[in-house]
Amino acid sequence: MSMFAFLAGTKLMIDEDRYIVRREINGAIELENLNYNKIEIWDKEHLLEKWNKEELVFRNNDWRSSESEIRDFSLLDIDSVNEAKRRYKIIKPVIDGEILPAEIKSYLDTIEPKVSKTTFYEWKSRWEKYEDIRTLVKKKPGPKNHYTKGEIVELIEELVNEFQYSGEKFTDEHLFSEFSLRIEEINRFRDDKNKIKIVSRSTFYRRKKTIEDKFRKEEIRLGKVETELRKKGSRKEVVITKPLERVEIDWTPVDVLLINPSTLKPERPWLVYAIDKATGHPLGFYVTFKDVNASAVKQCLLHSIMPKTYLKKLYPLIENDWVAYGKPSEVVFDNSIINESYDVKDTCQQLNINVHFCKVGAGYQKGTIERGFRTLNTTWIHTLKGTTFSNVYEKGLYDSVGEACITMQTFIYMAHLVMVDVIANSYDKRRGGKPKDLWLKGLVNNPLLQLPIPQSKKELKLIFMSGIDYRKIQNKGVVIENEYYNSKDLMELRANLINEVKHEKKIGSVKVRYDLADMRSVYVYDKFKKIYIQANNTSLERKEIPTNLPVYLSQLELDSSVRTLGANKDDVTNLAKTIRKVKELTNCDKKKYNQQKRNLEQLNKRDLPKSYNYEGISSMGLAELQIESPIEADTIVVHFDEQKERENKQKKYATKSKKEQLQDEETMIGKSNSDYIDLDSLPDYGVSFKK
Repeated sequence: MSMFAFLAGTKLMIDEDRYIVRREINGAIELENLNYNKIEIWDKEHLLEKWNKEELVFRNNDWRSSESEIRDFSLLDIDSVNEAKRRYKIIKPVIDGEILPAEIKSYLDTIEPKVSKTTFYEWKSRWEKYEDIRTLVKKKPGPKNHYTKGEIVELIEELVNEFQYSGEKFTDEHLFSEFSLRIEEINRFRDDKNKIKIVSRSTFYRRKKTIEDKFRKEEIRLGKVETELRKKGSRKEVVITKPLERVEIDWTPVDVLLINPSTLKPERPWLVYAIDKATGHPLGFYVTFKDVNASAVKQCLLHSIMPKTYLKKLYPLIENDWVAYGKPSEVVFDNSIINESYDVKDTCQQLNINVHFCKVGAGYQKGTIERGFRTLNTTWIHTLKGTTFSNVYEKGLYDSVGEACITMQTFIYMAHLVMVDVIANSYDKRRGGKPKDLWLKGLVNNPLLQLPIPQSKKELKLIFMSGIDYRKIQNKGVVIENEYYNSKDLMELRANLINEVKHEKKIGSVKVRYDLADMRSVYVYDKFKKIYIQANNTSLERKEIPTNLPVYLSQLELDSSVRTLGANKDDVTNLAKTIRKVKELTNCDKKKYNQQKRNLEQLNKRDLPKSYNYEGISSMGLAELQIESPIEADTIVVHFDEQKERENKQKKYATKSKKEQLQDEETMIGKSNSDYIDLDSLPDYGVSFKK
């Protein structure tokens, strides 16, 4: 007979509602109502009473009842009963683990009569589903010729091993498509008589389901530890008796969208959270928009160790005190690359804090922090504007982006409010008291536990603060994300550096440390005094960033990125376009200037003596104006009428003023480049004509 218990993963129905058992808590059972997507706590005795009244029914993994598949032995013939027993005897060594999966094939070869591998896995699957020998009873045969050939089954088994256990998610449709393709490829090389006939989808799905190992599939996707946890329930809890003996730290993306005040765009932050194992009291947290790294973990540790004396001053709405703080004896992380970094280990070693890493996938080893995240979600985060909820079913049609309106600083304020006034002061049934009362009681019962703290706050911050940069000290100080930090001691350090190198531009960079969770001041290393000196912000108020609350580095980064983005949006071609216009205006003025200069030179030339009138004109130019005379002619005969006309022109030219003569000469020179020359317009150059 199938046996059930209220273990994690068990499925049951109560009054037609479907439930899955999540865990058992001190006699109470935590159930997940799948119909309404909510968590319910039921008393175990109440559930047993429901079962006794037949109002509670356990279900198999596929939510089907096993009643129709299990037959009564008393109604069976002796041969059917013996056959069921024989089948159970065959599969029992494999179920008990005496025969490994790799040895099944050779094991089946020793069995008489022969049992195929497919038949064996079908028996095994039926047993694992119901754990009842009656399920192994031989069923009545169905219609003739409705069976799956061994070659088909082997091909399906090959597909299951190749695709279902690789970690990626392939649907039944993917597998059936690949199955059909492989049959086509096989049939290409076979004659019609030996071709494989493809089976229907339903047959393929049914055979695949019997072959597939669900436990192996979940183990690849969730890990062996988580799969065992779902199958067998939670393990023994780690028992801690005093505060700070064990602190659990983990992180998760927060189920809410916060508004970036600079860009007014919603973003989902990360929350790093630390809880004291013994009391359940929150110790510290850190919120960031960036992916979590070793720096974020160190910031959470820093907040956990430091006393929360700022609480009432910065957050006046909080009614209670945050009493939990101090150096833990042991810190528990999951087995993450971030946590295993030397940065985190070295930091903890400096304060003599032991570091414990959980096994891969062993979430139950830090169940306190996991429950802490769920408590934050249910009591606070899922009630905020812009919440994303835990899954799409809870979210429904809720517009998370449209409803988002909370800034990071306000979210941090809310986190303090909820952790101090709600979580630390709410009764915990598992621990039998409020976390705050349990913390104070633990200090009384352990008088040697005096919450040790370092000599100074600065010393503690320098150990844990994760921001490190190298900057040159300018006359306005050092700059981090477009924010200047300055102080009297910093300017004194700058003067000493200048005196050392004798030139202001040759001074080297200095080491700057800062707290990622509070950028209102930074620390600069003074190599002359061998100490860190403090420098304060100079322009946060001008940037409208309130300084009465801690300023996260992300706020400065967002402000800096917005300013940089504004500069980058400028048209980079604008300068080139302007320069071209400037050059065009310059060329226009240059042309005007050259024209005026030429005109002035021409006017000056007209006032010079005649001998200088042709300065600047080449001799070759003048030579081109001379007339070629006949080489062998002794005389030049000129007709009287032409001679008379020429003499009249010469007389007319002689009567002209000097200015008019110059104009005629310029006209003559201008015509020197033409093909036609008017001989009458040329000067006689002292040539006499024979009449």
